[in-house]
Amino acid sequence: MKIQTLITAMVIIFLTCGSLSASPAAIMEHSPEERATMITGWMMETLNLNEAAKAQIQDINLKYALMNQEVYNSGGGRIATLKKIKANREAKDLELKGAMTSSQYELYLKKKKELQSELKERMKATR
Repeated sequence: MKIQTLITAMVIIFLTCGSLSASPAAIMEHSPEERATMITGWMMETLNLNEAAKAQIQDINLKYALMNQEVYNSGGGRIATLKKIKANREAKDLELKGAMTSSQYELYLKKKKELQSELKERMKATR
C-alpha cells in the first residue's frame, strides 16, 4: 500500500513537470507557475488541445500547482500530504474533464496510466 501511495505521489510530481527523467528534488526547484506551464505544454502536444482550451487548461494546472505547493510547504506528515495531493489530483481531473472533449479526456487518462506503469517499472528496476 505504501508503495502504491508513493508511486501515485511521484506520478503527480512527474505529471506536473511532464517529464519522467526529472527527479522529485529537481521538480520542486521549479516554481508552481513553471510546473503548470510545463504540464500544459505536455498536454497541448499529447492531447492535441486547441488554443481556446489552452488558457483554461493552464489556469487549472496553475491552480493545482499552487495548491500542491502549499501542501508541500505545510510540513505535514507524509500520509496526510499524500492524501491532500490525491484529493487535489481528483478535483483537478474533474475540472480537466470539463475543459476537454471526451476523447481528449480519455486520452489524458490513458497517458496518465501509461506514465504510472512506466514509473512502476523504473522503480522495480532500481531495487
